[in-house]
Amino acid sequence: MIDQAVYFISGFLNNELRLALGIDESRVMVSNLVDPDGSPASKIKNKIVITVINIEHETARLSPEVQQSGQDNAFGRGIFPVHLNLHLLVSAHCNSENYMEALKMLSTVIGVFQSQAHFTPRNYPDLPESLNQLSCELYNLSLEQQSHVWSALGVKQVPFVVYKLRMISNGGGAKTRQISGVTDQQTSVIEQSKKS
Repeated sequence: MIDQAVYFISGFLNNELRLALGIDESRVMVSNLVDPDGSPASKIKNKIVITVINIEHETARLSPEVQQSGQDNAFGRGIFPVHLNLHLLVSAHCNSENYMEALKMLSTVIGVFQSQAHFTPRNYPDLPESLNQLSCELYNLSLEQQSHVWSALGVKQVPFVVYKLRMISNGGGAKTRQISGVTDQQTSVIEQSKKS
């Protein structure tokens, strides 16, 4: 579900950038900024790169175990929905000659999410079925936090913003356990045993 949420956001952002900048090529990609061997990631030049830098459980909205009634008075136990927050680093990777282009792309990203920050199946039918809703909000980092993020990533800082992507998954709605209900026949046996 995390992959689907990030893939959806990157596709949406890519389409919006194409329209806003009047370009045909894809400018948005989801990627690490460095390869596992420590070398800079390839193919990120002149791109907006989305990188997941943190995943947290939304504790304000716990997802308790719930009971659902089923057929034949049976009950099923399931756990849903799942509330997660993804912190997305959205960075503009251009060489020094194209620094203004990086700022232009980043400004466009901010404008896109300022005008459309909430995604549901009603307003975006192509939202994956596993997701009930997504919402993006600009997330502020202090200068110290910014330094820690870029040091942890192991790359030089480029123009960037961080968004908190609030994600509500439907959790698949799978039942984890089926419990049979009490039938009329079982009720009459219980009542007879109480009389005797």
